[in-house]
Parts: sequence; C-alpha cells; structure tokens
Amino acid sequence: QRAALTSNKNGVYLRVANAYYQKQSWKNCLTYIRQFVPNNSNEKIQKYKIQLVSELHLSSWRPAEKTAQRLIELEPNQKMWWQQLIAAQLQQQKADKALVNYALAKQQGIQFEAQDFKTLSQLYSQNRLPERAAQIMDEMFLQYPKTKTEPELVRQAIYWQMAKEWANAEKVWQQAAQQNAEHYWSLAKLQAQQKAYKRALINTEKAKSVITVPEYRLMKVRLYYKLTRYNDALAQAKPLNEAYPSEEAKDWIQYLKHKE
Repeated sequence: QRAALTSNKNGVYLRVANAYYQKQSWKNCLTYIRQFVPNNSNEKIQKYKIQLVSELHLSSWRPAEKTAQRLIELEPNQKMWWQQLIAAQLQQQKADKALVNYALAKQQGIQFEAQDFKTLSQLYSQNRLPERAAQIMDEMFLQYPKTKTEPELVRQAIYWQMAKEWANAEKVWQQAAQQNAEHYWSLAKLQAQQKAYKRALINTEKAKSVITVPEYRLMKVRLYYKLTRYNDALAQAKPLNEAYPSEEAKDWIQYLKHKE
C-alpha cells in the first residue's frame, strides 16, 4: 500500500511539473520535477529534459551543465544535449571544457552543421589555438562549400596569421582578394613582412584603388628599397613628399639620395 502511495505521489509530481512546464512557470516546474523519481531510462530522459529546459530558462548554468551531461549518458547521439552542455559551459566561461565536449561530440559521430563548425573554430581561437581554428574552417569549407564566403576566408586568414602559418595565410588572403580587391592590401603587407618583396609589389599595385596614395607610395618606397632599386624608390618618395609632406618621406629622400 505504501509503495502504491509513493508511486501515486511520484506520478503527481510529474503531472504538476508538466502543467507548470506548459505554463512556462520554470521555477515551479523545477521544484516538482526534481522530486520526481524515474523508474526507467525513458522516465529519466523525460525528467532531465524538463529539468534542463527549466534550468536554461532560469539561467542556472551549473545545474544545467550537470543535467545535460546526464542526458548525454542516456542519449549520446542526441546533438541537442551536446549543444546545451556546451552552451551552459560557455555561459560559465568554461571555454576549455566546451572545447573538449565539441571534440567528443565529433568522435561520437554527431553531424555538424555549418554553424557548429563556426562556433567550434571561434572556441579554438578564444582558447588561443588559432591553428586548430583555421583547420576546423577547412573542414567546414569541405563539407559546406557555400560557406567559403569573403568574411569567412578573412577570418580563416587571420587565424593562420595568428598561428604564424604564413604560407597558409598568404594562400587564403589570395582567395579573399579574388572576391574583394581590398584584401590585396593585407596580402601585400603579409608578403612584405615575410620578405617576399616582388610578390608584395605586385599585390600593392592590385590594391592601389582601395588604399590611400600615401599608403601606396610609401609601401612602394619600402619595397623598392628592399629590392635595392633605389632610383625607383626615390621616384616614389619625391612625389609623395610633394603631395603629402611628412618627416618619413623627407627621411627617405635624404637616405635614398646617398644610395644613388
């Protein structure tokens, strides 16, 4: 009789929790669903699902993290639980843990959407792993070719640069520049930094329409100087100083005159 009474009481907790769930009265819902004792895995899933939604609505991130972990134990192939776990961890600034769980979800065979890849690459970047972030973007481009847009290419190029993977950065800036000429300037600056002066010269020319005259001429002065083409450098520095007088331009003229 006592068992029947307990069972009946248990059923009441679930019904009341469901009623509050429908009304979106999350605090009350949580109070009752926590008292419900599940008898099998289906009831466990039912309990934790209601509990998780309530906790997320109440911004109870730490309990939500634990509830999501319980749901993953019961349904490891359900992407939603992985997403909620990661969301709860990110809300607690646990980016490192969220990162581990993204990797685990992938190992579990969870199908990633384009947005999942974007989030994952940002996570790696936030955790100071730009190389991994860029590699994740390569996976996204492979699986979802339409995501290979100018802004995403720029983001990947920046990741490669942060990772000091210069060859990869150069390749991706080139792809971005083919979609928008303004990126020839980023490409030229990277090439100049990497002492690829001839290539930098070509791309500075391609960027001419999207940069200022002083930027254009000053870059050419520096590149011609590095290529020991002093007369060509001087031919850029003189008109630069006439149109846009500056100490830097004057110093270049003085310096290059002694190189003639």
